[in-house]
Amino acid sequence: MKSTLTFKLDLRHHAVPAIPKGPISTFAGTALPPSGFDSGRGLRFPLPPTSALIYPSDGRLSDTCGALRVTFSFDEDDPGGQLLESWAGYLRLSARKNGRQLSIEVFAYGHYLRLMHSCQCRTSYTVAFDWDCGRGMSLALSEGKTPLRMTGRNLTWHAYRQHYIPLALGGKLESTHPRQRKWIGTFTGWIRELSCFGKPIAFPGVPPLAESPKTDRVSDRPPRLRLPPGVTLIELHDPPIHDSALRADSIPDRLANLRQCRKLHPELAELYHSAPNVFDGLLRVGRYVGNLWPHTDYWPWPREIFTARGDRLLTRIKEGQVAGLCGGFAHTLEEVLWALGVQARRTQVWQHSSLEVYDHHHDKWICLEIDNHLGHAGCWLSPDGDPYCIGELIDILERDRHEPGTAHRLVRHLPLGAACPSGADNAPNPFSWLRFCYVLMGYSRPRSRPDSTPEQWFYHATPAVRLDPQNPHAPAEAQRQVANWRNLYWSCDRLQVTLTPLKSRPAINVTAKPFQAQFFTGCEARVDGGKPRRIGANYAWMLHTGENSLELTAVNKLGTRGHPWKAVLRYRPSALCAASPFRSLKNFF
Repeated sequence: MKSTLTFKLDLRHHAVPAIPKGPISTFAGTALPPSGFDSGRGLRFPLPPTSALIYPSDGRLSDTCGALRVTFSFDEDDPGGQLLESWAGYLRLSARKNGRQLSIEVFAYGHYLRLMHSCQCRTSYTVAFDWDCGRGMSLALSEGKTPLRMTGRNLTWHAYRQHYIPLALGGKLESTHPRQRKWIGTFTGWIRELSCFGKPIAFPGVPPLAESPKTDRVSDRPPRLRLPPGVTLIELHDPPIHDSALRADSIPDRLANLRQCRKLHPELAELYHSAPNVFDGLLRVGRYVGNLWPHTDYWPWPREIFTARGDRLLTRIKEGQVAGLCGGFAHTLEEVLWALGVQARRTQVWQHSSLEVYDHHHDKWICLEIDNHLGHAGCWLSPDGDPYCIGELIDILERDRHEPGTAHRLVRHLPLGAACPSGADNAPNPFSWLRFCYVLMGYSRPRSRPDSTPEQWFYHATPAVRLDPQNPHAPAEAQRQVANWRNLYWSCDRLQVTLTPLKSRPAINVTAKPFQAQFFTGCEARVDGGKPRRIGANYAWMLHTGENSLELTAVNKLGTRGHPWKAVLRYRPSALCAASPFRSLKNFF
C-alpha cells in the first residue's frame, strides 16, 4: 500500500517554509538562513549561530510509525554530524564522514542502528529510516536511486503518540525556550531535501515480545496484644496517627473538576480499583502516566503542564500536544491521584521534582517516581518490602556517609516498568540517582484563601547541602527549614476509633472520627468478614460467642477507602457473666 507523504522540504531554494501559528507558535521569530543555498546541492551547513531550521509536524508525523528520507552530500573536508532530531532527542539521525568512510547512525527510542559505506565527495546520498512501534525499524542508504546497504531490527517499543514535537534539521536544539535556544552538535555538509511519510514504505513482519513478569508483594501482619481475662483481643490493627502543624489542611476544593477528570478518563479508576491492593494500584496508575509522553522539553511554552487541571491536561497529553520534564510528570500524577481521591504532593529534591503519595496499604507517604529519563522510575523499598518516603531516604544516605554500605544494605529499587528509550543508558545504576537527589526535600504549602501572603515552602536537608535560602523560585521570607523531616508528614484518611463497652448486653459502642480525610462521606464497616456496609459515627458492635471481627474504613466522595482499622475479639459468655470483663475493657481501651 502506498504511504502518505506528510511533507517534503526542498532546501535548494530560498523558499523555506514559514513557521505557522498555532500549537508550535513557540518558535515564532526563529531566524531563517539568509544564504548558503545551492540549486543543485541544497543548503550549506552549519548555519549561522542565529539561524535554525525547525519544522513543525503539525500533528501529521507520529512516533508510532512513519518514514524519513534525507538527501545530503559532503565536500572534501566536511565531517558531517547530526542530520536531524525529533521527539525531544528520542530520534537522532547522523551521517559522519571520516576520510573515505561514511557512517550512518540512528538512535530511536533506546535502539541503535548503524550502516558503514565508502564515501565519495560531492556525491548525493539518501538515507532512509522507517519505523513501526509494533514491528521494528530499518535503516537504508542509497546513491541516487541505487540501493547500497540496508539493516533492520525486529523489535517493539512503547510509542508516546507524539505528533506535535517539532523536527530540528542540521543539529540539536538544546532548549525550546524562545530566549534560551542554543544550537549544538551541528552538521557540516550539504542537505538537499527531507521527505517525511506517515507510514513505513517497506517493512518485514516481527513477532510480538513477551510481557515482563509481575512483582509479588508482602502483606502487612497486624500485631498481637494481650487483654484482661474474659475477652481476648486476638488482633488489633490500629497504627499510630501522626499529625503535623505543617500539614496542608485540604486539597483545593475542586470536587466537580476531579469528577470530570474521572468521567473523561475512566481508565484511571479501572487501573486503581482493579488492582489486588492499593499499593499495586498506585504502581499501575504511575506506570500509565509515566508512559503517556517521553521525558522532553516543556511543550508548549509557557508551561501548561504545570498549571492545567487534570481533565484538560490529560486530554491534551493524549493528543500529543503537551509534554514536559520531571515537574510535568509530578504535576500530572498529582492531578490524576487527586481525581481518584488519593492525596499526593510534588516534592522538590536536589535538582529534581519528585512525587510523594499517601499509600493507604502501608499507611504512610511514599516516594513514587514516574519520570524514567535516568532509569530510576519506581519505589525505594526496605529489605522487608515496605516503600520509603523521601525523609527516610535522606536519613539513610546521611548514615551512609558515615557508615559506607548502609544504603546498599537497607535500600532496594522496585522498577515501575515505565518504558524509557534511554533510561538504562543514562543511569544504569539507580543508586547513582538516589545518592544525587535524595539529600533534600521540600514542598509548598498553599496559602489560605483569601490570604494574599505567598505560599510557604518548607524543606529539610542533610547538613552538607543546607543553604539559605534553599529554593531560588520562592521568596526567602517564605522559606522555612525543618530540623526533623517527620514534621513534614502526617496521616491521611484515617479513623480515630474509640471503644466503649455496653454494660446491659454483649456489645461494644464504636465511635469513629475521621482524621485528615479529604471529601469524607462516611465510614464503612465489615463485620466478621462480610460485605461492607455504611455506618454512622456511632455503631453498636454486637458480639457473639467465639471470634468477632470488625474492620472500619474511611470512604470519600470519589470512592477511595483509607487505611482500615481492624480488631478481632474472642467472646466467652460464661467468663463474661462471672467476671464482667467489659468493665475492665473500658480502662484498657
